[in-house]
Amino acid sequence: MKNVYVVLDNDMENCIATTDVYSTYEKAEKAAKEIVRELENQYEELEEYDHGWLFIDDDSTERVIEIEASEVK
Repeated sequence: MKNVYVVLDNDMENCIATTDVYSTYEKAEKAAKEIVRELENQYEELEEYDHGWLFIDDDSTERVIEIEASEVK
């Protein structure tokens, strides 16, 4: 078994979810942080947690960027 890392971009405001798969956590983290940099000025608040970021407008979460590990054969 091998781990791959999935960057999930869940845009709840527009009902769009995008996933990208990376071979290492470092590559996934770099891609996720690039998305965060592109979006950070578009929302009122940005909260970071263990493996993700929440983008908040008007006290509701509008978008979530997460990094998840998944095993593959």
